[in-house]
Amino acid sequence: MAQLHPNVETLSCRVRHAPAGSYVDAQVIAAIKAQQGADQFDRSKLLRLIGELNDNYARGNGYAVHALLRAILDHASGASCARMTEA
Repeated sequence: MAQLHPNVETLSCRVRHAPAGSYVDAQVIAAIKAQQGADQFDRSKLLRLIGELNDNYARGNGYAVHALLRAILDHASGASCARMTEA
């Protein structure tokens, strides 16, 4: 069996610890929920994405966190564009 170079780290040796807390603060989530119904925007999808983001962040799923951040940015930018056209 071939020996690995002593400076080569195998994936099985790496231990990844999940970060403490959530990515999006509970106060921010509460503020978004408080705005529900104040205008024509439905925030249920945004809140669902944030919930999944926090869950994957707590589990240490970096790729999922990145994908969900992208989805949230894409979703939120649509609402921003709609508001700009109203002005």
